[in-house]
Amino acid sequence: MKRTLIFLVALSLFLTACATTAPTPSLRGTITQRTDAAIVVKAEDAEKTVNVNRGTLVYWENGLEAKRADLTSGQRVSVWYNGVEAAEPTAARIVIEN
Repeated sequence: MKRTLIFLVALSLFLTACATTAPTPSLRGTITQRTDAAIVVKAEDAEKTVNVNRGTLVYWENGLEAKRADLTSGQRVSVWYNGVEAAEPTAARIVIEN
């Protein structure tokens, strides 16, 4: 009984955490340039430089984990920033859409 209760509490916390993830990306566009530490993404209105570091999570559109090295020019991506948007924000998560 105690294990079941702990499992249900843990499951509800997990589902709540998943539901509170920001559904709308901070930036969506096409990668035009890439370095080891940043990508430049061309959105509808402008180009934006986004820092990419070891803490940046990169995924394919189907949910499988990708590597930072998989980010290449011409790819369409969705980017979620880490914290407050700065002049050159750091990406918390990037999803490669194509």
